Amino acid sequence: MPISRIANDSRIIDICKELLNDDVYLFKDMAVLKEPNADGFELHQDYAWWQPVDNNNFKILNPSKIISVVISINEATE
Repeated sequence: MPISRIANDSRIIDICKELLNDDVYLFKDMAVLKEPNADGFELHQDYAWWQPVDNNNFKILNPSKIISVVISINEATE
């Protein structure tokens, strides 16, 4: 299933809209593949990396209006 199809699922969109109190748009997608028994990711914030940009006339002027969504597509044990 393409990431864009998952990202445009109304269950995700509706939650993001409610959290941001605004319309939402997919700005970037990414798939992370983790090998079995590999370490995961430490808890972190992406806010510092999001700076005001103009991406193909789509302006992001307020990084506090950006939300990251992580979806595990395999069973998680921890």
